[in-house]
Amino acid sequence: MVDNTFKINEKDLVTLEKLLKETPIVQNDDPKFDEEIKQIYTLIPALLPSSKETHLLPHIGKDGAEIRYYVLTNKKLNEHFKFLFNQPKIKLFVISEVTYSEGGFALPHLDPDSKITYNIMLDDTFEGGDVYLEGTLQDFKKRGDVVFFNGGKQLHEVKEITKGKRKILSIWSKPSSVM
Repeated sequence: MVDNTFKINEKDLVTLEKLLKETPIVQNDDPKFDEEIKQIYTLIPALLPSSKETHLLPHIGKDGAEIRYYVLTNKKLNEHFKFLFNQPKIKLFVISEVTYSEGGFALPHLDPDSKITYNIMLDDTFEGGDVYLEGTLQDFKKRGDVVFFNGGKQLHEVKEITKGKRKILSIWSKPSSVM
């Protein structure tokens, strides 16, 4: 069995959260919304939402989840990910924050076009929400936990959140030859 988890220390998590606060997000009320979201959907057309008001994908429980996409222009943030993942040549193409509240879940799914998906646990004040990768329970419950896998080929899911909120950062990468 391959160990596809590791832990980020609190200092590096605080740095990450500071960089995220400095990074614009794609927002519905932003005048550049249509342009920004078009760039995301050009990279990953399988993510097309059902409406402009919701960017939830069909496999995510709509009443208990929220997704925020970050733009890719913060060079310091991108460099921090390279450091955290020990991947100096990694090419990121999706950075999203997914918050699940009570009732939130994600059915088994793939991350379109992602060679390696990294999920980082940011908030662990929840119950339920077990993560399964190819049907195997993952050790991914505590702040700073990271699970990584071939998002485009390995089915993964999140069981229902039964109490509290679960917030993760999901980072998708492509091989440099594709970018």
